Amino acid sequence: MLTTKQRTLVNDPDGPVLAVDFSPDGTLLVTGDGHGHVKLWDVHSGACRARLQGHALAVCAAVFSPDGQTLASGSVDGALRLWSVPGQQCIATVCPDETPITSVAFSPQGKTVAAGCRSGLVWLYDVAEGQIERTLLGHGAGVQAVVFCPDGETLATAGEDLTGKVWDAAVGHERATLEGHHSWVNTVAFSPDGSLLATGSDDMTARLWDAATGAELDTLKGHCGLVEAVAFSPDGNK
Repeated sequence: MLTTKQRTLVNDPDGPVLAVDFSPDGTLLVTGDGHGHVKLWDVHSGACRARLQGHALAVCAAVFSPDGQTLASGSVDGALRLWSVPGQQCIATVCPDETPITSVAFSPQGKTVAAGCRSGLVWLYDVAEGQIERTLLGHGAGVQAVVFCPDGETLATAGEDLTGKVWDAAVGHERATLEGHHSWVNTVAFSPDGSLLATGSDDMTARLWDAATGAELDTLKGHCGLVEAVAFSPDGNK
């Protein structure tokens, strides 16, 4: 159960808070807010450990690398920034497009960062080389979410064009299109074994898909509003 103090971590007076992620060891929380701040919080004390400044506009996405040593953030200012967690400073900035970056995700190995853009493009940034290594073209409108499969070789995206997509991240090839939603697809998640995908949409449904073929397996109805987040249980059964 969350304590009262832990709950206040996301009630930021500089808010609104638009992005949240726990460090892999659970000791830190990162938030991105509507004023362009990236902040690190101590989960146990509730204290703000660092304010990472550099973005000019709202931060829509902020995530830890798998080893917890690096942060990636994406902003309405069009910049993807990488930050050193121990050094509490920006270590890389890339502005691949002037359009807002709406979502970011590290690959499981931490070697690649995917950035989804309002333009409909997805950029794959090579952390070691410090440059964009690949551009994924396919969405006809803004990309709302990006997520890597546990295998590290497959990427899924969700878009304002009413579709989700499954990609071979190594070569940039589109493997499947998830078609069936009637409004924006806001979120996408892989099951722990990578065999299933879940999506959530403005059409008030969540849907389950075969990750290999893109075939729809089930439509989950019951929400009375937008579905903005989906997740599988650790065992993949829920």
